[in-house]
Amino acid sequence: MLPEGITVSTNPFAASISSANFKDPFNFAPERWLGRNDQDDLDASQPFSYGPRACMGRSLAWTELNLAMCKLHYKYDLELVNTDLDWHRDSKMHIVWHKPAMMVRVRARSD
Repeated sequence: MLPEGITVSTNPFAASISSANFKDPFNFAPERWLGRNDQDDLDASQPFSYGPRACMGRSLAWTELNLAMCKLHYKYDLELVNTDLDWHRDSKMHIVWHKPAMMVRVRARSD
C-alpha cells in the first residue's frame, strides 16, 4: 500500500518488452494487435502516454505512420543488410538509448 500523494510511473519501453505483459515480447508479431488476444496485456504498451494528458497528436501520428509504412511497402522491397544484428541484444539503454545502426537495402519493386 502506498501513501496518498505518491506518484507512480513506469518506463513505457520496459513495460512493452516485459514477459509479464507479452508472450515472447522480443518476437516481431504484429498479429498480436489484430483481433482477440488473451495472451498479452496490450494495455501495457502506451507509446503516446495515457489519460487526459496523453499526446494531443496521437491520432495524426498514427495516421501518418500507417500511410508512410503502407506506401513504403507498396513501392519498395526492403532487406536487412546485417542479418547478424539483434536489435534488443545490441541496444544499450541506461540514461540514453544507444541504438545500433540498422542498415536496410531498398529496391524499387518491379511489378
